[in-house]
Amino acid sequence: MTQAKILFALALFLVAPVASYADEPLPQLEPTTLSQNEISLIEWVDKRQDEILEELRQHVNINTGTQNIEGLDHYRKILTVELETLGFSTREHESAPIDVLTCAGGQIEIANHLSATINGSAKNRLLLNVRVTNVPRPEIENVKKIIPINKNKIFM
Repeated sequence: MTQAKILFALALFLVAPVASYADEPLPQLEPTTLSQNEISLIEWVDKRQDEILEELRQHVNINTGTQNIEGLDHYRKILTVELETLGFSTREHESAPIDVLTCAGGQIEIANHLSATINGSAKNRLLLNVRVTNVPRPEIENVKKIIPINKNKIFM
């Protein structure tokens, strides 16, 4: 699997759950011609659309609410396996409770963090920062929408 396909797969399960809440029609945008590599990547994803959507459903259906430590731990284990399968090295980082800034004070427990790295030969480096806690649908505002793709054009 190429790095582009790995990054696209990672981006898919980061962006698609949020973008799936978009109910408004997309604005008409000017087309931009895609490169052959971009077209190949789109074709690769199109061939696996059902499989990708099923995997996405499995990810989205895990309860990863902020204070659901058990659900977040479960999801972190799933991501660890998937990232290591793609060649990443993973590491869990312990999280201390955080102070609550209210009159009552106190602390809340938060789940441990996960980092993943992969070595490559490119000069450029990439950092992906992911929040895996979910936000219930009624609380979502100003959601970004998925950009439609038409065979060899992407609308920006």
